[in-house]
Amino acid sequence: MLNLKNAESGYCYRIKNTPQGESAQKLAALGLYKGSAVTKLDLDDVKYSTVKVDTKNGVRVISGQLAKHITVRAGSGSPKPFYDAAPSATVITYSLGKCEKNAKRLAMLGIKPRMKLKIIKSLPPMEYVVNVNHKNRVRISEAVAAMIIGDTVNRKNFQFTFSPKGVEFKVSGIAAGKKIATFLNNADINIGSVLSMEGIESGKRVDLDAEQEIVLHTFEGVVITMSEKTASLIEVE
Repeated sequence: MLNLKNAESGYCYRIKNTPQGESAQKLAALGLYKGSAVTKLDLDDVKYSTVKVDTKNGVRVISGQLAKHITVRAGSGSPKPFYDAAPSATVITYSLGKCEKNAKRLAMLGIKPRMKLKIIKSLPPMEYVVNVNHKNRVRISEAVAAMIIGDTVNRKNFQFTFSPKGVEFKVSGIAAGKKIATFLNNADINIGSVLSMEGIESGKRVDLDAEQEIVLHTFEGVVITMSEKTASLIEVE
């Protein structure tokens, strides 16, 4: 039986069955009921915060999924993981990760080796309400929005996080791995798609159990964590 415990992360699933009784009511209140769609995320998707940095080419937003691969050096110190750097520090990128694909994705954002970065701040979880191709409305996290590159009439080759409200933004690149790319494809966001940012809201998160072992994202924009035990009781297809 395929359930939310053994299902592969990074993909969208439709709920086939949930526990009965009080548990079913609690799950339904969060948007988890028979027939509803949900995306299973990696734990790292919520473990590492999205960060804003300043570079010689302007401000950039880097998702935790990409920033976690960066090692940096501050002054004459030894290289260390990006998230070990002091808040508001000025650092030099030392490595962009062992995987060449990660380096290419960061390069799409304008982040390169041996580059000076000023860490501005870690960002709280935020949700972008997005109109896709003039027909669908979806919600994506700021971390995911930062991976979408495109153009407007007045600006070229920049992150969707900086797109003005209500302005058409044509996607020209996606700086994400297979799982996030699949998530975006399920939302009909691909190269050539036309997006329009309708609004930004505080991210909604619910920790269903004390054990935060499984992470889900609903189409209502809610991030839900739960134990593997609870996840094993939710059958999906």
